[in-house]
Amino acid sequence: MLFTRSSHRLGKAIQVLGGLVICASLATQSARADVPVSFTNSLGQQPGLLDRMGFTPQTIALPAKIDPRSLKFDRSGRRIPNGIVEPPVWQGKILDDPIDKTTYIDTLLGVSPLDAKSANIGLYVITWKFEFSNGLVTDGTKPSCGETTSVVDRFFNSPLLNDQDFTSNGVSVGDREYVDAFQTAEFSGSGYSSKWRTNFVYALPKKTYYIITIKVPAADGHAVEVKGCANPFGYLNLNWTDSEVTYWIQKLGFSHTLVPFNLFNNTVMYTVNKNNTTSCCVIGYHSAYGTSTYNQVYGVGSYVEAGLFSGLEDIGALSHEMAELTNDPFVNNATPSWGHIGQVGGCQGNFEVGDPLSGTEWTDTFNGFNYHLQDLAFIAWFYRLGSHTHSEIGTDGKFSFRGTFTSDQSTICKS
Repeated sequence: MLFTRSSHRLGKAIQVLGGLVICASLATQSARADVPVSFTNSLGQQPGLLDRMGFTPQTIALPAKIDPRSLKFDRSGRRIPNGIVEPPVWQGKILDDPIDKTTYIDTLLGVSPLDAKSANIGLYVITWKFEFSNGLVTDGTKPSCGETTSVVDRFFNSPLLNDQDFTSNGVSVGDREYVDAFQTAEFSGSGYSSKWRTNFVYALPKKTYYIITIKVPAADGHAVEVKGCANPFGYLNLNWTDSEVTYWIQKLGFSHTLVPFNLFNNTVMYTVNKNNTTSCCVIGYHSAYGTSTYNQVYGVGSYVEAGLFSGLEDIGALSHEMAELTNDPFVNNATPSWGHIGQVGGCQGNFEVGDPLSGTEWTDTFNGFNYHLQDLAFIAWFYRLGSHTHSEIGTDGKFSFRGTFTSDQSTICKS
């Protein structure tokens, strides 16, 4: 079962410097299986090195394991109380899509814009320290390559968790966190009150976080040194990683109304298909799980040093994932089929606001550091609203926060 404690997980909690440490020991390790990257010693620091080696950065949405019967809303999109413990959510309808004539219903974190008030999403941060079988360690409490501030402090000090005076396509959207600024810009033409907000707030005392220290079985991960850097590059089996992530979220025992975000340092994931071949590299993902009494939304993302991948560094993947878990928390918001853009080589039909613009980052100087945020696609792009009654949605008539998209996805993706 998903949350049954396995015999190899042993741990205790102790207090340290601004964080809670949980040490997870592995009693046994299996022989190392094939992994997607066969580096012998180390990676060099060359721009886009892993891209040129054929390893494509991507973020994914893992299918949620929730009871769909738990999702009940009234006609205005407000949640119907039914005993389900979960973060605040609301539901909206996109009527009469101009191409496929379908009514779509989306569930998002927060409260209905009709309520004209703020929703506070309680966030707690878990940062991970992975000890690999070759003795290398990736650690979220350490700085990234060439930096002096820890990855977890970079995250806490970023515009993802602090208000900034954002402008989208020349239009001021006010002092907000990035995801809130994105949603404000996304619905700017809908007449919603400026009091409508979706804020991430600390569930623990400010800048307090959990540290999971865990030994990675040789069969499920490997790490290599990066020349000139104290922190190595690690890669993990995605299935193993998600099993550990969901186990420790459950073990920490927080209310399911809160959203845990799991932060890695220069550590990505690979997938294994039924033919036992591997694909790298997943930089982050979001998902949800639950029962008939609760729904748990969560996210995972890696802070990535500059140079390993083209168009991806520091919090780019984190901004992608936090926006997507807000706009598609239960991974069930369907859209007309779209694709062949961003990280999507084929067709997909979901409201993943980061996927069509993966790799499209911009520099945001905040708290004395040049952060990199990803541009995000507005709802009007997915539902092809540019020539329909909702053409006013989106700042300056654009279809993404930074204006990369100037028109909607006007055709249905076929293959």
